[in-house]
Amino acid sequence: MDPNQPGAYFLSFELQSEEQEARLYFAPEDRDRWRALWPEREKQLQQERREAEAKARAQGLEIDEGYEDPPLLGLR
Repeated sequence: MDPNQPGAYFLSFELQSEEQEARLYFAPEDRDRWRALWPEREKQLQQERREAEAKARAQGLEIDEGYEDPPLLGLR
């Protein structure tokens, strides 16, 4: 295709609900009870984030300390 000529582009995307996304953090056999398992998984994710941010700080990168993850609406 010549970038200086009109062309056609194909675009596709897939939408996924917040609940569908959250369920993917768990093994298939645990996905039906993801809400009960979420608090422990969230603690693990927060620890991983703290470790990654500490590593980034050690490399001299600036971290936005004020950012907070939004609450999962599926847990309300």
